[in-house]
This record gives sequence, structure tokens and C-alpha cells, in this order.
Amino acid sequence: MDQRLKLDRCQSPLELFFPPGQREIGPVTIGVRCRETKPWLIYVRARIKAFGPAVVTRRPLGNGTLITTEDIGLKEVELTRMHQPFFDDPDRVLGKELRWSLAAGSILTANQLLIPKAVKKGQQVIIQAIDSGLQIRMKGAALSDGITGQKIAVKNLSSNRIVEGTVTSPGIVQVQF
Repeated sequence: MDQRLKLDRCQSPLELFFPPGQREIGPVTIGVRCRETKPWLIYVRARIKAFGPAVVTRRPLGNGTLITTEDIGLKEVELTRMHQPFFDDPDRVLGKELRWSLAAGSILTANQLLIPKAVKKGQQVIIQAIDSGLQIRMKGAALSDGITGQKIAVKNLSSNRIVEGTVTSPGIVQVQF
């Protein structure tokens, strides 16, 4: 605290608090209060740093690279310096595709990654229908691109009927019957 302040010495522990609406990391203002017979209150500026793990690249990676466990690692970073959403769990980036090239040691952020398409428009796929242990598979053609978990339209190549199904894995579309 500023030595020019003429505050009475507080015999009890000082009370620290964040003013209403104040964030709790980065550059902050903190209230300091003494609640004795001659109470006083001042506000001081501080910088609170927080650290945590972030997924980083282990080596330079090119545009279009599908992320594998060999490509990434965890590094302790100052969270207060992070201005974009980033990943702290390596499993959340595995199998994702890089939008652009990254240098070794780069922190992976959400906007750098694409979810690769499991099915592409016009691709021949397997239409799969499962009910009570009975499984039927037939050939189809995807009518749009799709990522795993997404519903897309597929043309049954045997009947020429168009059905809607959920992409379950690369080249597989599951329909309900």
C-alpha cells in the first residue's frame, strides 16, 4: 500500500473483497477494509494470474492435418493471457482437422479446428437399419456432406427412395425403421 496513506494500524485481519461486478482474474481492483473502532476502506489495483493446462502442438503441423496423440501435448499456461477459447483436454481435439498450419508449441483454439466430414455429398455409403438385434444393410448415396451425429438425406440405390438417417461413422448412415 502507498506509504503516504495515514491509516490507523488494524489489529484484526484485514478484510479483502471484490467490488460488485469486478472480475476475479487479470487486472482487478480489490477493496481492503479494517472494521475496528476507527474503520477505514481503500481500493488497490492488482493483477491476479491464473494458470492451467492447455493443449499445444508438439511439432509443426500443416493445414489439413488430422490431429493424433503424437501431434499434441499439454502445457501449463497463464489463463489470464488467453483471449480465445482453448482446449484443456487432448481427447477433445483428436481426429479434428487443422484449418491452417501451426508452429510447434502453438496453443490449440476452437477456431483453428474443423470437424472432418464423415460423409461427403455423392459418396457411396452403407445405409444401416437396426431393430431388436436385426440388422439390414444396403448401398446408398449421400445427398449432402455430414459429420458424425448429423442427420442427412441418403438415396437408397436399390429402391431409389430417399431416406433420412444419422451419420454414425465414416461412410455409415443409420436409419430408423
